[in-house]
Amino acid sequence: MDQAAPTSALGLPLVGKRLISASGFGRTRGSIMMLKVHQVTKEEVFGDLVRVSYSHRPNTRAGQIIRVSANGRTVRAVARGAPSNNTSGIWLDDALRQRLGLQSRQAADFRFSRANLWDEFVWAWRASNPVTRVAARISLISGLLGLVSVFLGLLSLYLAMRDRAALEA
Repeated sequence: MDQAAPTSALGLPLVGKRLISASGFGRTRGSIMMLKVHQVTKEEVFGDLVRVSYSHRPNTRAGQIIRVSANGRTVRAVARGAPSNNTSGIWLDDALRQRLGLQSRQAADFRFSRANLWDEFVWAWRASNPVTRVAARISLISGLLGLVSVFLGLLSLYLAMRDRAALEA
């Protein structure tokens, strides 16, 4: 009697603990793999970073923001290499594990993809580190004030030109 092939939590076929195929995911959308969750070192807590082997996050360098998905949830984090280039684990701090609904030493299916400009802004806005979070919020307020000042400058220019045209007529 044939036994059913083992599958991941997402129903994808596994060989041992590796996926046979993750079809349907393009280069920029990422691929799915099962990894064991570990806790980051004490110095990296509240850094919103994920330590995972480069082979699991192609096309992203260390220091770039990536999207990490597991359990139907997605977080944005700074990509870093795994300790000793370990390919079977992922290192997350408490805040990221909580947002993904994961526990330390738990195995889960992960998907990694490159972050776009909006993702980078959302990461900074929701950062655990207050220095990053405050800087992002100040930059948004500054940008909005800049747009308001441009609008007011154009409005005053329009009103001045309109009044000048009325006086000449």
